[in-house]
Amino acid sequence: MMEEREKNAKHVVETIEREWAEVGEKAERREAALRDEVERERKGREIAEKRAEQMEGVLDRMGRGELPILSRGTPGTPLRTPGTQDMMTDGIIGLSPTVAMASKAQRSGKTFTEVYADYVRLQDEYARKSAEYDHMDRTLSAVLAQIEERAPILSQQRIEYERLQSEASQLAAQLAQALADRDHQSNLAQDNAQKLSKSIRENELLQKQLADLGRQVQSLLREISRRDDPTIPSDEDLENVPVAPAEDTETIITNNLVLFKSISGLQEQNQKLLKIVRELGKKMESEEKDYKEAMEKEQGEAVREAHEAIQDLAAQLERQKKSSDGVIQAYMKERDALRAMLARAERAGAISGASSNHISEHILVGTTQTDTARELAEIQSQFEAYRVEMGIDSGKLREDLAGAQREIGQLGASLAKTNARYEFLNGRVLQLVTTLLYSTLL
Repeated sequence: MMEEREKNAKHVVETIEREWAEVGEKAERREAALRDEVERERKGREIAEKRAEQMEGVLDRMGRGELPILSRGTPGTPLRTPGTQDMMTDGIIGLSPTVAMASKAQRSGKTFTEVYADYVRLQDEYARKSAEYDHMDRTLSAVLAQIEERAPILSQQRIEYERLQSEASQLAAQLAQALADRDHQSNLAQDNAQKLSKSIRENELLQKQLADLGRQVQSLLREISRRDDPTIPSDEDLENVPVAPAEDTETIITNNLVLFKSISGLQEQNQKLLKIVRELGKKMESEEKDYKEAMEKEQGEAVREAHEAIQDLAAQLERQKKSSDGVIQAYMKERDALRAMLARAERAGAISGASSNHISEHILVGTTQTDTARELAEIQSQFEAYRVEMGIDSGKLREDLAGAQREIGQLGASLAKTNARYEFLNGRVLQLVTTLLYSTLL
């Protein structure tokens, strides 16, 4: 992928460089051609301007009669005498080359009309050349304007080209690093593959040697056993000994895990025992974990329920206490009010007896005191009854609280017994496993 990206980036960069070079070459060629053409047109215009100026000067002089013309009657036929020719030559030499050209035209037989026609033709050519020059100038200006207009695009393309070039260089560096890493990893993989194949071969060889040594040890053990106990039958006889049918668990364990016919069978039984022990250990650990979780959950629920019951009893006791306190306060206030009423009645009775009819007032006061005492006795009896009820309720609540505490103690004791039983069973199982392993090794 990195190589393909690098190729694409290089292709894009080369395409942009090639297009940029072609655009630059085309612009340079076109600019050079336009400059050459403009230079030619400028030179031609300068030459035409000079010739036009010379012709205008000649015509002006001819109009003023300053040219050395031999005869007015025969302008197109100059004299053929040597002296006259020398004079004309000397006169023409004194003039400009344009005058010499005009004089030469006169000597060649051209009339002023023809010369003027040539002048008009030259003016037309000059105007045409000027128009062409202006056209070329406008074209060159347009080309330069286009170049200037495309300058930002070209600069942007150059910036993009530089960016792509830098990115391509970075990608090339990354590709080189990736290729180097790939080569390094490939070498490491080859080395590891060689080491793995070598280790596999060594392992296979060691397995073969182990099998050979195991067979040798089995043979030696059989020989030693037969030497120590000649009553041990041969391997063929052991193979032909029938196995008693299994009727219970003990018989199955004896047939499959205790009895063996050869050393290889003993090794297989040992492997089976190890597998069984591992499975039992995992199963016991799982059961122990589940049992602990269940016991912790039950203990937590029991403690939570007991705590909630204690809180409920405490709340009920607090509510009963507050209610009894309120009733007691009400009875006390009522008692104080009755005592105040009794005191006022006694004071009123004493004042009335001193003023008039002592006997009647004494009877009335006695009656009032009797009623007040009766009401006070009733209130006191009600208060005593309420106090007895409160005592009964408080005792009942205390008994419930004590029962809850006893239940919590019983649950704690049961939990402790269960933990102890679990520890005992765990130790017993470990002892059995140890005994089984010891007997297997023997």
